[in-house]
Amino acid sequence: VNMAERKTDNGNKKYEHSGLNSEQLTNFAEMIIGYSETEKPYLQAEYSLEMMARELNITRQNISQTLNEKIGKNFYQLINEYRVSEFKSLLKNPKYSHITFLGLAFEAGFNSKSSFYRVFKEITGETPTE
Repeated sequence: VNMAERKTDNGNKKYEHSGLNSEQLTNFAEMIIGYSETEKPYLQAEYSLEMMARELNITRQNISQTLNEKIGKNFYQLINEYRVSEFKSLLKNPKYSHITFLGLAFEAGFNSKSSFYRVFKEITGETPTE
């Protein structure tokens, strides 16, 4: 279930009673994106929402709300997009030309061949080989 689409019984969005205002959501979004791009935590295959919450000192609920409302993705969509981007970067880098696609996928933070192929196809619309 996409958290952004989940509604309460009266039809209002899930986060209607959240204490976060637009400015806080924007600040959290900047923190999440900045941290993700500079520290690259997604390279850890077992990286989780809980780990991000601890590292940024933001509650899991506030991270989820920020991702859904400001970035338009859930945690795993965001992390997987970074991983696919990292894979593409590694693929273009001559320093990694001796490593297989699967090896590059593991370097980019994926933890299995099946999840790599599934996520890559979901995000790009094509298989890694294509």
